[in-house]
Amino acid sequence: MLSELAGESPVAQVVWDDDDGLPCDFVARLKTQLSTLAFVQLPHFVTFPNGYALCLRQNSTALWKHSYRFINLGLRMIGSTDQKNVFGIDHIRAPERLGFTNDSSMPMFVRTLSNMNGSRVTVGQRWVDVPEWAKTDEIKSRFAFLLTL
Repeated sequence: MLSELAGESPVAQVVWDDDDGLPCDFVARLKTQLSTLAFVQLPHFVTFPNGYALCLRQNSTALWKHSYRFINLGLRMIGSTDQKNVFGIDHIRAPERLGFTNDSSMPMFVRTLSNMNGSRVTVGQRWVDVPEWAKTDEIKSRFAFLLTL
């Protein structure tokens, strides 16, 4: 079915859960990265390692910035419709083995930590608290949906 839609064109595969979020400029940012990949061998990965974690586990909300080089929700696999899909790869090692482009210029996702989802993630030392996050320009301009919480 995907090959009927894409034909011979490369496709971008992503892995998100229903409680993950993207900034309003995500598609434009990905298109910018894809425009630089004209001569790379496929599959190729684009990684956006920087993002946020939103905690909804207590009576109040908290937000942290964090960075993981090849985190699933920040990783995009660019390939053809007849190649392995992103679920069939080792997302930690495959980008180094097959090639990747790193865009760490800005946070590109928000993951949710709550008692309702399957995430067993805990706040780590690499996480940086974002105090008064709802007042920051970046959240207001790029992740405005978080302001409705």
